[in-house]
Amino acid sequence: MVDGQWTTCIRCQCRMWMPPALYEAALAQAGKITFYCAYGHGQVFRSKEQLREEDETRRERDRLKQENARLVEQWTEAHRKLALAVKDKTRITKRIHAGICPDCNRTFSDLARHMHSKHKGSLSSDPLSTMIRPTLEKSQ
Repeated sequence: MVDGQWTTCIRCQCRMWMPPALYEAALAQAGKITFYCAYGHGQVFRSKEQLREEDETRRERDRLKQENARLVEQWTEAHRKLALAVKDKTRITKRIHAGICPDCNRTFSDLARHMHSKHKGSLSSDPLSTMIRPTLEKSQ
């Protein structure tokens, strides 16, 4: 029987025989000597340090992918909320231009006077007050 070492190709899983000198040299100089299976797939033996570095790199890549997915999700949620806020602002602005009170949902011909007399306190505390005042001034 001829001396040597049997190993398996990492790509095609075919069995291949390696002479002892090549096998020992490839193990000793991990990552430097490339050997090929019968179908031409090149491969090398890797040292424990190379395997550890690859594992660390893979973990870092996976962590960055997760971070990227989280940031994309946050951006998508913020974009959705912004679109809803713009839509809501547009709806309220149209209602104000039509003379509908944003507090009591009643229609008035002089909305500015109604807001000043009936909802005086709500304008200062209402977040829409910055939007209502300029709109009311434009309509007059």
